[in-house]
Amino acid sequence: MAMYNFKKDSFTTNEISGAVAQACIATFFTGGYLFDGFPRIMAKRNPSSDIHERVSEQNDTFDIVVSVDDASVTLSLHFADAAAHALQFRKKDASDQRLIELVETAVVKLGSILRGRTS
Repeated sequence: MAMYNFKKDSFTTNEISGAVAQACIATFFTGGYLFDGFPRIMAKRNPSSDIHERVSEQNDTFDIVVSVDDASVTLSLHFADAAAHALQFRKKDASDQRLIELVETAVVKLGSILRGRTS
C-alpha cells in the first residue's frame, strides 16, 4: 500500500482499489457480471517522471487491474480522479456514476475474456 498527498488530504492505493470494488458491487446489481466470483483489484501509480518519488498531480496516472484467475482488464485514472474516488470511498459515499460506468465496461470486457476461454 502506498500513500499519496492530494491537496490537503492523503489517500492510499488500497482506497482506490476499494472505490473500484464498491463500483464493482454496484455493477453486480445492474447485471453487468457474467462470471462467478469477485475480481481481484490492484491499483498502481504510473509516475510521469523517472524519479518515482516525485508525484505529479497533473501528469501521473493510476492503473487499476481487475482480474479473475489469469484474465485481467486494466483501467486507467488520472491522479486527481483517483484521489477523488479514494476520498469518496473513505467517506463511505456511494460511487459516482462515472466510476461505475468505467468499471462496468471493464467487468463486461473481463466477462467476455472469461467466456471466450470456456467456449
